[in-house]
Amino acid sequence: MSRAVLIADEIFGSSEPEPVLAVNPHNFEPVRVARDAKAPLNKEKTFAKYFQSGPAGYSCLVNEALAGKLDKCPLRSLAWRVFLEVIPTDSLPEEWFGLFEHLRNEYTNLKAKHQLDPHHTPIQPTSSAESTDHPLLDNPESEWDKYYKAQELKTEIMQDILRTYQEMDYFQLPSTHEIMMNILFTYCCEHPDVSYRQGMHELLALVLYIMNKDIVKASEVDQNSLWTVVCNEEYFEHDAFALFNKIMLHTKPWFMGAASRHGEPPIVTKSKNIQNVLLKKIDPLLHSHLTELGIEPQIYALRWVRLMFGREFHVEDVLLLWDAIFAYGQQFILVEYICIAMLLYIRDELLEKDSNECLFRLLKFPPVEDIRVFVGRSKDLIEGRHPLFAPPVAERPPSLLSAFSASVRSKAESHELPIGEKLKKLEAENQSIKMQQQHLSSRLERIVHVLQQAARGPQ
Repeated sequence: MSRAVLIADEIFGSSEPEPVLAVNPHNFEPVRVARDAKAPLNKEKTFAKYFQSGPAGYSCLVNEALAGKLDKCPLRSLAWRVFLEVIPTDSLPEEWFGLFEHLRNEYTNLKAKHQLDPHHTPIQPTSSAESTDHPLLDNPESEWDKYYKAQELKTEIMQDILRTYQEMDYFQLPSTHEIMMNILFTYCCEHPDVSYRQGMHELLALVLYIMNKDIVKASEVDQNSLWTVVCNEEYFEHDAFALFNKIMLHTKPWFMGAASRHGEPPIVTKSKNIQNVLLKKIDPLLHSHLTELGIEPQIYALRWVRLMFGREFHVEDVLLLWDAIFAYGQQFILVEYICIAMLLYIRDELLEKDSNECLFRLLKFPPVEDIRVFVGRSKDLIEGRHPLFAPPVAERPPSLLSAFSASVRSKAESHELPIGEKLKKLEAENQSIKMQQQHLSSRLERIVHVLQQAARGPQ
């Protein structure tokens, strides 16, 4: 049994009640832990702690999300539904039975509404219908024309579905493809102003991924046990639609085009706000550098924002960011400030690069040891607990290149100094270069470790 499995069993429970040897993920020391006899007990306790304890439970849930600790929560998707008010925060748990029944019936009706097929829906035998509703007639109001357009839309959606997380078996299952198609198609039919845009499938994919971990088999559902009812596998697709619909309530503008011929899409406006307003205020030097290089913010920020960092980091890290984004609320304001935190994270590197090198780094973000640093820093920026301006360039640690250049200049001038001063200077230069080498070596080890974890995928 692998270390990851041992740790996961401790978190989510196991069918083996006897104590087992696990591994402390921080120092890799073996520790003996006791596990619950059944996983459902863990979920039941979690439900009582967070969702049946009133405001105190909700406050605890929010704090856990912002601290990056919800990866251990066996009802994580339920937390998302509370954060996004699929389940109103002021509702009582006993009201959830009726709420979930309503949401599920609503999706059933929407899905049926948009799945009409003229092949199985005979046209009423009236002369007007016969003359206008024929499969060979070009009539935009006819049922056949709507049917053909729907098939074209489904073909476009399926092309993206088939490319979704190809390294993960779950997203290669025909049943998963069908669920994604039903949800995306229904959403697009209900929102013709935006219809389908590439990237929506990636947001939905993470919704399904996290909800699939929480489901309870239909045979194990107890109608008197609320937590089993709300996680009922039989209504997986219905509940996933409700959650995806709420996420799209906030992200829909990011997929829309310009409101007028001379306007610009909302995502471009948001991207410009990130670089030309927020970054300019927080770090004028970095903003000036990117502007001088002619780097348009939408080149990198469009993907960061629209997919909520789904392509920048490993799936498990992205989920930690989503936990915080949903918990913080306020129209997903955390997204913009996470972008700023990411820019500040690679600030020194960007300041030393030309246009092409900067673009490469912005479009291929480096591995991050702890993704939670972005959440903490973005919260500090929003709430005014962070210095307004970044440190001046002179205060930054010298890069290996700058250390070498300084060494060359120093040696060229060294003939003017006494021997003792020369030795001191050379010793300081060598020490600086050694520190830089140690830093690069440590960073390389961390990158290899992160890549190895990513290659293993979720356990």
